[in-house]
Amino acid sequence: MLEQKRFITRDVDEANRRQVYVNLTDDGKSYLEKIDAQLHFLFGGWFTILGKEETKHLLKILEISSSPELITEELKKFSVGD
Repeated sequence: MLEQKRFITRDVDEANRRQVYVNLTDDGKSYLEKIDAQLHFLFGGWFTILGKEETKHLLKILEISSSPELITEELKKFSVGD
């Protein structure tokens, strides 16, 4: 998908064909900058609504819940609507 949208290119290492280099294109960089600005705006709005203390709690929850050792096999297989 990223390659089809010309956001990345893939280059196979001729010395070791198992190694593939993934490069971000100029289009990919532009898109990343656009998404980054949108996320800053979105999260900035949320943090303003929540306030300082609630934002600290949210960030702690996100930190804990994204810990790989806490993600069970059941959670990995979870799909919305099943």
